[in-house]
Amino acid sequence: MCYMLKCWQDVQADQICRAQSALNRLTEVEVSTRILTAAAQHPDLDRISFITSALECHFTEMAPLDEMSQMILRYIHSTGGQHTKIKGIIAVSPRNATLNFEKFIDDENQKYIIITYAFFECVSNRPF
Repeated sequence: MCYMLKCWQDVQADQICRAQSALNRLTEVEVSTRILTAAAQHPDLDRISFITSALECHFTEMAPLDEMSQMILRYIHSTGGQHTKIKGIIAVSPRNATLNFEKFIDDENQKYIIITYAFFECVSNRPF
């Protein structure tokens, strides 16, 4: 009986996790839709600038030989992306994180790691 109760609790926990993930995705879609709709309402403004200011972040293209770029490339390669062509890596600096870290910028024992996104394309049809 206890085993069946445990299994039932695991199933419920799994269902709750999946429902939470679905809600998170819907929230992301809602925020994205609102920002894109607002950007479309201002044809006189550059849409990319409007969106980045709405997100309060800064996008920077990372150099291929940068230390962080190399770590990202090694990670992609080691997790099955050997057949992947990287088009570029974009660093995203959120405003709040940047402001919070600013006072520690000269500390030798801390390093601010920027959120990064790698844009790539598969050169084979094999999923990785």
